[in-house]
Amino acid sequence: FAHDELLQVAIEYGILGIFIVLVLLALYQKRMSMFLRNLGGGPGVLSPHAALYASVAGLLVQSLVDFPLRIPSNAFLFFAIIGFQLGLADARPEASPAPVRMVRHAGWRRQAATGLCLLGSLVFTAQAYRLLRSEDTLSAARMAAGRFSWTEAKGLFDKGLRLSPSDARFEMGLGELAMQRSILSTDKKPLLAEASVQLERAFAKSPLDERVRNDLARAYGSLGRTEDAESLYRKGVFENPQVRKPYLDLGYFLLSHDAYHEAAFFFIRSVPMACCEGSNGTLGAILGEFYSKTKDYGI
Repeated sequence: FAHDELLQVAIEYGILGIFIVLVLLALYQKRMSMFLRNLGGGPGVLSPHAALYASVAGLLVQSLVDFPLRIPSNAFLFFAIIGFQLGLADARPEASPAPVRMVRHAGWRRQAATGLCLLGSLVFTAQAYRLLRSEDTLSAARMAAGRFSWTEAKGLFDKGLRLSPSDARFEMGLGELAMQRSILSTDKKPLLAEASVQLERAFAKSPLDERVRNDLARAYGSLGRTEDAESLYRKGVFENPQVRKPYLDLGYFLLSHDAYHEAAFFFIRSVPMACCEGSNGTLGAILGEFYSKTKDYGI
């Protein structure tokens, strides 16, 4: 997901979807600013309404850098507060009724705001339900793959892809499944080609995902596309220069293709990161890994 609710709505629902959301927020802002400005009765009356208004504003600010409305309870509470406050803003004391024309206009605005609130609630609830279904499907597919129920796993990954076409994890799952099947198959090339196609699609959707990149590089390496595989491993080092694992992945790849001196260079470059990682990666562990690997290859 994009870490921005408005951007995510624009991606999934287009111009019409983002227009509806922006109109709803504009109506809410206009009505609440007028309501709070004209509200009397002192702090005891104003404070609860200001608190609700601030809660909506805070969630909107968080939505610019996260996706809190993808959680069903958050989305329900968000629209419930908006609807509650709009209802209070349209309520008028009986002792001072508004002119007929103003009431008519207020009724039209109230109906429009209520309709937009309902529509927004339905849109986000449907999206949240689809997200929950896709997560359940992904978990079931991974469990099926772990049991080597490949047909069941493939069907579940395909189902999840239909539920969430923008989610790269389903193509990644299909690619990993094809690679898993190729291990026990006598005809590996078609399965590896299928894996590379699925992983390329996943990588196009999530180019910064290290796991997708490494899976695709392994698929390329198994197909004999060593230049493409090396390019992906080097890209991982370039994008994560302060992380140890990309250096080790590239070092192991170069080591398996007899580039011993260059492999040693990347192993040594990973030493400072290993020292910073504490018990998970020490200098001795790095040198031990390199020694064991080079020993296996006769160095």
